Amino acid sequence: MTMSTPCDDPAVPAREEQGGPSSVDIAWRDSHCMLSGELDAYSAPALVAGFTRGLSECENPDVRVDCDSLVFVDAGGLSALILVARHVRAAGRRFQIAPVGSSLDRLLRLCAIADI
Repeated sequence: MTMSTPCDDPAVPAREEQGGPSSVDIAWRDSHCMLSGELDAYSAPALVAGFTRGLSECENPDVRVDCDSLVFVDAGGLSALILVARHVRAAGRRFQIAPVGSSLDRLLRLCAIADI
């Protein structure tokens, strides 16, 4: 399943002055979720909604998220990933980000977060 999920939430202002709204693409293959695009405060609600939909169709107890193709991640995007990780673990599953990707790796180091 592949979803392109720009944030359509009216509570989140569009980034038109910065070249248009951000979007994150979510592609599921079994228990492997691949993210690409921009994961920021604008696309975070769409990530959470899209991830929740995809997770409902995944029966594997191990969920791996590939963030290597994310070109940008900010604190809002990191917060969404943490929320998703908590949701997965609350359902009794294991959550892993691999590969992390350079955009997320930099943010994790800046925030001194070793593991989500």
